[in-house]
Amino acid sequence: MRPHSILIPASIIFSLFGREAAAFPADSEWIALNRDGSPLIDIASEGGNNGREIVGSSTYPAAYIFLDSNDIFHVRLRLDDNPSGNGVLASYGWGLLINTSADNNSFNTYEYSLMLDGTDDTITFHENTSNSCLSSETSCNGNDEAETSLITPIDLILNDNVRITTADSSFSSTADYFLDFSFDTANFAGTTMEIDSTSSSTPYFFYIAGVGNSGGLMDIDLAGCEDTVELDDCNADPVYIDGTPYYLDSDGDGLNDIDENTVYFTDPNDTDTDDDGLSDGVEVITYGSDPNAEDSDSDTLSDYDEVTLYMTDPASPDGDSDGSPDNREIICNTTSGFDSYFNGTSPTTSATTPATWTLSGDSVLTTSIDDVIGSGVLRLTDNSTYQSSNVRLPELIPMTYGLVFEFQSYVWGGNGGNGFVFFTYDGLLDESSFQEGNYGSPLGYTQTSSGTSSISSAYFGMAYDEEGDFADVVEAGSTLPGYVVLADGDPNYTYIDSGLPPFSLDDQSATTRPAIGDAGTHTSRIAVIQDQSTNGTFISTFIQQDPSTGYTQLFSDTSLAATCSDSAYTTQEDCEEAAYCSDPTLTTETDCVAGDATWNATYWGVPENLKVGFSSSTGAN
Repeated sequence: MRPHSILIPASIIFSLFGREAAAFPADSEWIALNRDGSPLIDIASEGGNNGREIVGSSTYPAAYIFLDSNDIFHVRLRLDDNPSGNGVLASYGWGLLINTSADNNSFNTYEYSLMLDGTDDTITFHENTSNSCLSSETSCNGNDEAETSLITPIDLILNDNVRITTADSSFSSTADYFLDFSFDTANFAGTTMEIDSTSSSTPYFFYIAGVGNSGGLMDIDLAGCEDTVELDDCNADPVYIDGTPYYLDSDGDGLNDIDENTVYFTDPNDTDTDDDGLSDGVEVITYGSDPNAEDSDSDTLSDYDEVTLYMTDPASPDGDSDGSPDNREIICNTTSGFDSYFNGTSPTTSATTPATWTLSGDSVLTTSIDDVIGSGVLRLTDNSTYQSSNVRLPELIPMTYGLVFEFQSYVWGGNGGNGFVFFTYDGLLDESSFQEGNYGSPLGYTQTSSGTSSISSAYFGMAYDEEGDFADVVEAGSTLPGYVVLADGDPNYTYIDSGLPPFSLDDQSATTRPAIGDAGTHTSRIAVIQDQSTNGTFISTFIQQDPSTGYTQLFSDTSLAATCSDSAYTTQEDCEEAAYCSDPTLTTETDCVAGDATWNATYWGVPENLKVGFSSSTGAN
């Protein structure tokens, strides 16, 4: 492409060629016009004799362009019959309709026509200033004649600015013909087709090649189409003026339209063809997954969940090549053995508390008497003042491959205070020494400014902060009512991140437990993935109210720094050197265990095992 300024006297714009006629390109120099990346083809059935039928195949393209070193623009059409007439051409029209990028790629109209007019043997260049198609139509047609002439018609001179030669094809058992013509791009001055290096952007064009009943119409045969003259069906792929392809990406997903149509078979006007939450471009370019399938590797995990929740490969059913499928690893390390239904041992049986859970404070398992829509749920607090509760699962949940926690919540009645916390704590903690946090604004997780208690050995807390005061307690800088707030654990218990759900966390108007999907309910997913480079973790949180609308991501890959299992040590070196044996004469773990003594280990990073729980409070109002 040679986008440079052309400075010529204005008077030449409205006369004949401003330069001497240039030689036509050699056959090897012509650039074929394509559609979806392949040459324009056309069947021999629409036009008729006298050169009114454009023909073409993938081997013998229907239309070509070329821009030479003198900025002369050349056009070639492949015709089924000789277009010669009494003068130079028969009394019809041949050429290009030109749709520019200036109109946002709309085919409701086109901007220019560059035509050979056989009725008076001239080259014409018109602007289409009055669209004959309805504005509601997405595509116009070749009957919409360009009416405003931009130049004085240029006389045709055979073998000078127009040429008729025998083509290298024969579509109807007789020789085909090439109709070539040349046009000085100086005549484009003042239009959006002007070659101008001072412009910050170079325009591209959609060319529609065809034949019409006159020099102003293209109503007989459009190249690349069968039985239609609709512009949207017949336009060639966009190119710059010199024929260099412009790879249009209509939906902005990183894949050009041609590849979407011919390689990936995705929708070029839809950023996410399979509606799995990952754009077509991200699937193809970043992950190598199938943009037409929600679960590319058929491992029962959606591509979106593999990327955002589980950090597995959406294009491989065994992303870490360890012989265990991703879905099995996820199931085994997130739910198996730890699922809990507080309305029974399964979603449908009668109310019992899972034996492994510990309930304290005001937490109770409701019955059908005080929870009329079901057989019971775990209730952390009711709508009374000064309620507090703590429930926890003191079972060791291994962090080997990371974890994904999912739970459903119901919050209704009352007046919006205070909230609850989902927390994790170190699996090494002796349950006999477990300590709850202060209630009120800290929600039983951490301490107030005058308090002294926090959840023992906490790793992180995820607060559903209805009133907003929890965020202030963990030093977020302000209250955040209605937010989900992430705080780290022992020893700091400070703000890490937060996100605002697209719905209210509670429904104060409800008098009974709402059903899943209604206001006051939500399902949360919290992914905890180890960061191998820092020994910390990445935490991502998703929330949904209506299952049919999917999850909203509140924050992704928020980093939680590594700490020492003994909060007295703040560096990795000191932490790792702090381990000791109950028998001071034994200095290594091997000797300590062999001597029937107790090795008090310390570690830097993520706890090997976590335990989980919930805490909640209602405060004074």
